[in-house]
Parts: sequence; C-alpha cells; structure tokens
Amino acid sequence: DVENGRFQLLTPQQVALETRELLKNIDAEGCVFRSNHASNYLSLKGTLNKDREMLIKQLDEAIEGKIDFKDEYLRGL
Repeated sequence: DVENGRFQLLTPQQVALETRELLKNIDAEGCVFRSNHASNYLSLKGTLNKDREMLIKQLDEAIEGKIDFKDEYLRGL
C-alpha cells in the first residue's frame, strides 16, 4: 500500500506529536515508558506519571528542531 500511494508513513514530527498526545492523556501511575528501540526516531525513557513533563519536553524540543530525530538509515528498517 505504501508503494502504490494508498498509505503514507508518518513523518518524524507526526510520530512525535502522536506520542506527545498519548503521554499527555494517559494516566498510568508507575508504568515504565520506553521508546528506545532502534526503529524509534527519538529515544525516550521515563516512568509515568512522574516523568510525564520531562518526556513531553523532550518531544517538544524535537518537534521544534532543538533535538535531532534519528536519521532513517540508522533506524534499521
């Protein structure tokens, strides 16, 4: 579907915005949150709910261009 144009992958910014929305709205006290797989554009590590603001700040900095997203060739896909 990607090859024939019926499906478009999200950009790194769109992935960050979706992740930000998830973190903003989830209530999961004590849940370990990881986004540190080689395929992730940004490495995030924290424990909800106490690290929520720190995680959102990292996402905001990436969206604003203050932190670089991982290059496609490094994602191993």
